[in-house]
Amino acid sequence: MRARRGDPAGVLYEDGTGGRAMRVTVLAGLAVGLWAQGGLAQDWVTPDACALQPVADLSTALPVEGRAEVEAAAAKVANGVGRLWQVTAPDGRVSWIWGTFHSSDRLLTAMPPELADRLAQAAVLVIEADPFPGSRSAVEGRTLQAGMWIAASDGAYDKAWLTGPLRDWTEARVWSLTQQEGAMGQLTDAGLAYLLLDDPCEDYTAGLRPPQDLRLALAAYEAGIPVAGLERWDAFLNDLGGPDSADVAKAIAKVYAAYLSPDGFREGREQAAALYLRGRLAEIEEWNRLFLHQTLGDGAEATATLADRYMRVERSARFVKAMKVHLDHGEALIAIGASHLPGNDGVLSLLAAEGYRVERIPTAGEDR
Repeated sequence: MRARRGDPAGVLYEDGTGGRAMRVTVLAGLAVGLWAQGGLAQDWVTPDACALQPVADLSTALPVEGRAEVEAAAAKVANGVGRLWQVTAPDGRVSWIWGTFHSSDRLLTAMPPELADRLAQAAVLVIEADPFPGSRSAVEGRTLQAGMWIAASDGAYDKAWLTGPLRDWTEARVWSLTQQEGAMGQLTDAGLAYLLLDDPCEDYTAGLRPPQDLRLALAAYEAGIPVAGLERWDAFLNDLGGPDSADVAKAIAKVYAAYLSPDGFREGREQAAALYLRGRLAEIEEWNRLFLHQTLGDGAEATATLADRYMRVERSARFVKAMKVHLDHGEALIAIGASHLPGNDGVLSLLAAEGYRVERIPTAGEDR
């Protein structure tokens, strides 16, 4: 569940071999992505490394080191297994929530029959970010991306807080996306974090194959089903662009810079996808914690917690507030990053606390 623009909460884990823990790479969304030279080239992000292959036996594919602790922690997480859920409003009206993996890989975009059935019944499909600009000025705003860049007259911003391999990986990514020397120094902290949300593997398919959530939107459009969003497309930059949010933006940038590590790139993507297809969402989150601890070192917990507070916790609460109008009408299919589903602060627990009944609908291939 790699995070992408407009949906920074989805995460894709990547793993090393020989017992190393799974590592996360940004999707992102929603996973959610979009665009080197010499030493700056992201030459580990190849089409071959990005092409997911099915994992037949997950028990032998996952790392050995840390597995027992990860599985034990995941077992304690509320609503930790399952991608499709029925939500019944207090008056009995029924809707559904689907946890997405923001990738355009065909292994992940194939729609299980249980999901296809609910889409056919839906009166509206609701995704994270509003997909339709409401005016010409909104179209222009998407092009200009206010809050991404520092004015040229203000000079370059070095970002001395980003060091070591994290900086190297980030500079490679920024060069790959912009093809501009010094572009990293012209990005705001929020702009850099926003840019890093894109999955490098989506560079190969952007504009050609839509990621899972947008493929759902296309299917809804073709069926004449309205599509709505839970937040504005520019919510991320609006929320984190001010000086009071600088520490949060930096924490998110560090987390997503860590996800760019080349170690175990292909193996980890396949393991993350395999866990997702089996519905083991909480386990993905626990592998994520272990990976960040190993990659970020001292301060990893504080950095990850600060990033998670916005990326998942605050946005899940926002989603619940926005989706209730659809749930109260009934027959809504709501598709959001799968990392928003599990946990006491996930959307399912938050809805249950407000009187909605949530029930898992197992889908083909998932663990029961």
